[in-house]
Amino acid sequence: ADVEPKGLTALVDGLLTNGTLLNLRLGENALDHKGAAVLGRLLRGNQTITNLDLRENRLRNEGAAHIGAALGENSGLRCLVLWSNGIAHPGIAALADGLRANSTLQIIDLGGNTVGAEGLEPLKGALCANTTLHTVCLASCRMGEEGGVAMAEVIEGNAKLQRLDLRRNDLGVAGLMAIRLSMKTNKAMQEVAVEAPADALPDANAELQAQFLAEIAAACHANHAAA
Repeated sequence: ADVEPKGLTALVDGLLTNGTLLNLRLGENALDHKGAAVLGRLLRGNQTITNLDLRENRLRNEGAAHIGAALGENSGLRCLVLWSNGIAHPGIAALADGLRANSTLQIIDLGGNTVGAEGLEPLKGALCANTTLHTVCLASCRMGEEGGVAMAEVIEGNAKLQRLDLRRNDLGVAGLMAIRLSMKTNKAMQEVAVEAPADALPDANAELQAQFLAEIAAACHANHAAA
């Protein structure tokens, strides 16, 4: 059942004095920016919750800004799921600011939102600067070739990340090539989930993409074996 605004406020009020709950799942509850503001209060006041799942709500940019601002004042959260919340580049930028200020989050799922070209720069900067994240999901984020190149820079610049999900982004030959090159020097990344476009035609580009995908997978496998 959906959590109504008053119900969410009452829930958060109770959780502010709760020192035992570790996992809070509020996915598919039609929560909007007002709900996100209430949850921001929770993140500031409760340092016990380690997993917060907000998938498939309606937080959008304003809601993402509330969550991003609260991340800098939270030291308990380890996993944050924001899959499919209608977040575009302004919200991604706000979350990136939060990631810069946070030093405990280990897993973040931003998949199903629109990073786009404009959200890439702040996100890339935050991921390069962050030293605690080990798993990042950016599946279905409409990043394109520029996204592939930006994520290659993240792979080069972050020695802590172990898993990066970039599926269902049309990274193109240039993006895959950049990721393949970045993996030559990275010894921490154990999984980069990438794929060729589903409609790829059997041409020279498709062959190159297949080659790059195989080389990326091999590099990840070698890192995993050495870990």
